[in-house]
Amino acid sequence: MENYKINLRLDSSTKMIGANLKKNVKETKDIRKELAGKDNQCKLEISNAARKRYAKNTNSVDKKCGTSSAREIWEDDLFKEKHNRFFHEDGTLDTFELFREDDPDAYCQYVEYLKSFEQVVLDEGLEKAIEKKYNPQLAKLAIDWTRDKLTQNPDFFSRPSLAKDKVIDYLDVCFSNANHNVSFDVFSPNHDNVYDIWRFSAKFNIQLTEGLYDKLISGTAKEQSHVIDVISKKVDEIKNAELLYEGNKTALRFGIKIYDDFSATYHAKYGGGSYKMNNFTSNSIEELLKQIMD
Repeated sequence: MENYKINLRLDSSTKMIGANLKKNVKETKDIRKELAGKDNQCKLEISNAARKRYAKNTNSVDKKCGTSSAREIWEDDLFKEKHNRFFHEDGTLDTFELFREDDPDAYCQYVEYLKSFEQVVLDEGLEKAIEKKYNPQLAKLAIDWTRDKLTQNPDFFSRPSLAKDKVIDYLDVCFSNANHNVSFDVFSPNHDNVYDIWRFSAKFNIQLTEGLYDKLISGTAKEQSHVIDVISKKVDEIKNAELLYEGNKTALRFGIKIYDDFSATYHAKYGGGSYKMNNFTSNSIEELLKQIMD
């Protein structure tokens, strides 16, 4: 098995964290258990610490510049959400979620096709929808993906394992700290509106393209190090923005989408009110701060 060792820089410090990103990951191995010990113990430890901080700071309304905000109760949900994301509530495998993470472009095409097809069904009926919108190539994208996975590995759906999933777990652990979590995810730059950057309960939310994950999984050591360096700088930017923020917005969250060319868009969201009012997007972190502090 070929291993790549990557140095992960945390919060711009000189301390380096080593992480082995494997090109081939054993299907039965759960990297979360390797990193955090027993899952339930990790969850309870984080939850108890978070609740104590929350109880201590319930009377705090205004967040001052230069200090990190108190951890909020909703942040405790992250571990459970990410750990269980490939399974339905009844414990059965969610193959659609696997499709989403494994092949973002095909997934987005499929979702957008289904939405447009279903809308015509609602407006004009099934017969008109078939006449106007049916596309056999798009309609079988999910089936094609399933067939390809079974061809590569007949046991895939009984023992699902995605190399990208393991990388996401490594990044989550390496860039999170005791106060707030950093949650990594994938997105398709060609279908920006399909992938919700706020889908997990994290203070800081980072989405990378499929191409960047490919470099982390199978790129050269130089490519891997460069991607990690870019990620580290971007994480520092939104953590610094959170420190600089001053105000009383509740459930304030920050996000970044990083593209193949390493450009980025910056995002923020806070609780309450309408969706459009409470979501902000900018091409610079400085402009984002101005938007949320106005």
